Amino acid sequence: MLIYNNTFLNHLIFFDCHDKYGKKIKFLSLEKNTFKGCFFVKNCAIKNINLWKNKFENRCYFVDSEFGYERDGDNKAKLNFSNACFEDNAYFNNSKFYSYADFHECEFEKIACFYGVTFDKAPNFSQIILKDNFNALNITLNFTFDDLEKQIKQEHEYFNKNKNEQYQKSLDKFANDFRDSFRVFKNALIKDNNLLEASNFHKYELYCKEIELKENWNNRETKTTARKSSLHLKYFIDSLLLGFYRKLSDHHTDFLKVFNNIVLLVALYSVFLFMGGYEDNLKSYQYSDNSLDNNSSLINAFKDIKNSIIESSFVQEYSLCILIFFCVIGLLMICWDILKNIKKIYEVIKNEICIKEIIFCVLNLVAYFLGLLIVLIYLNIYIPKSQDSLVVLSNIGIFFAFIIFYLWLVYLKSLALRLMFVVVSYIIVIIVLGISISILNPFIGKIFNDEQNFTNPIFVYITFAYTILLILILFSFQKTARKNSIVPS
Repeated sequence: MLIYNNTFLNHLIFFDCHDKYGKKIKFLSLEKNTFKGCFFVKNCAIKNINLWKNKFENRCYFVDSEFGYERDGDNKAKLNFSNACFEDNAYFNNSKFYSYADFHECEFEKIACFYGVTFDKAPNFSQIILKDNFNALNITLNFTFDDLEKQIKQEHEYFNKNKNEQYQKSLDKFANDFRDSFRVFKNALIKDNNLLEASNFHKYELYCKEIELKENWNNRETKTTARKSSLHLKYFIDSLLLGFYRKLSDHHTDFLKVFNNIVLLVALYSVFLFMGGYEDNLKSYQYSDNSLDNNSSLINAFKDIKNSIIESSFVQEYSLCILIFFCVIGLLMICWDILKNIKKIYEVIKNEICIKEIIFCVLNLVAYFLGLLIVLIYLNIYIPKSQDSLVVLSNIGIFFAFIIFYLWLVYLKSLALRLMFVVVSYIIVIIVLGISISILNPFIGKIFNDEQNFTNPIFVYITFAYTILLILILFSFQKTARKNSIVPS
């Protein structure tokens, strides 16, 4: 259906035009029209819709409907609501937008309600005018950071495809438009004091900013002018910092992710210490020989309870049977859980384990270490002869090797490889914490044990790198915990 430059005096209604009724609408194009009656779309499936520059003088309803194609990887379907003017209330409640929805430069003079809407692709709400309340509650965003980046690049290519160079739009401008869209939703939720949902839009807003900064850094013209004012370095550092916190905790929104990254850091630090033969440093952190601890009545009580349980005749006689019993029960529970979800587990393994991706990740790590080695060889030229070059290069090398390895773990694209490292890290951390709780921060351990001396320089450099990373992660950890807490911060 294609209608333009008309005036509709009566209501226009689309009802039950859905696949299940055999009445789906493949194409609906209404441009530059004026609707004096209500515009009503309910329980419909519209594959392509174009409402560019329409004027809706009465209420509009686009409710309980589906727009676009469910599998539209190439953005072929067009859902164009741009430049429309809604003079009365507009409702999009519980609708699903499978394809890219373009609402840029729309004008909502009264209520704009998007309650319960689902976006499978990032919408464009840049430069919209909101004169009244904007309801953005319970919106579902079914896309990832990678999907968003891909979409921004697709829209950039599509827009510039048949345009002269003077009319083309740069990629950073597109990223800024999408950032403006997420800012609109974020501000509406903050206005309603819904900070938790607002953080989900804020993380995508920050990712758009990250893409924008990267493009400014890569832009030759920007570099030429930026070198004079050092702005290019600022763009680079800011984009790196945004990328780090995105990978670390989805910009302080994913508590489990940041907690896993803390576990990875502690485990990596422990592995470096044991591989370097510094386990004696760990053992010396144990300050349980403190007379205050040993004379504690609470500890003595625990010791008495432990001895009474272990020394009982029943436990001594059937200890092996008890151990086997609990092992069998645990094994049966694990097997039952696996068998119960065998189909889901198989699908996850089949979809996520990609040998090429794993090999690519490992080769990346090798390339980073080779780059570090080249830098160290180059630095060797400038080390004074009065200094032991091997010691200096070892200190620098171990410091940056630790940081590189950890950042590689954080930035891992292979979900299967990351899952393996996380599981192994939990096992390592549990064992190490049993040896010494002060492994969490050896400098704090030194406060409790003044006799400990950091004599090995390599150990000091590893610990220093670990402490720097730990401070950055703990900042994100506490911020994420506060954002996800029911207690207002």
